[in-house]
Amino acid sequence: MARKAFPQVDLTIPNAGSVSNAADIDDFGVARGFALQSPAALDGTCTIEVSLNDGTDFVPLQSGGVDVTIGSSKCGVIDFMAWDKLRIRSDAGGGEVPAKTFILRAVREY
Repeated sequence: MARKAFPQVDLTIPNAGSVSNAADIDDFGVARGFALQSPAALDGTCTIEVSLNDGTDFVPLQSGGVDVTIGSSKCGVIDFMAWDKLRIRSDAGGGEVPAKTFILRAVREY
């Protein structure tokens, strides 16, 4: 099967902030999975959060009963999507300084 990357979405935690903007799964069409790349430096532990009700409530994404986090200079794969929106939350005490941008890219098979 051929794979084609969809356009990427930047998830940015603003300067001194702790929560990024949210990516909407509807913006990706029919996606098979996602790759998430983190910036080179992070001030805190960053947890992937998802919403099942179009962004009203966000909860940590879990795998095997453990919250999914991403460290600096990493790229992780999310291969199944049952969520409406996805964002990143940092636990850094004073927020992330400066602003931090993560790249979320969808992949589809056809």
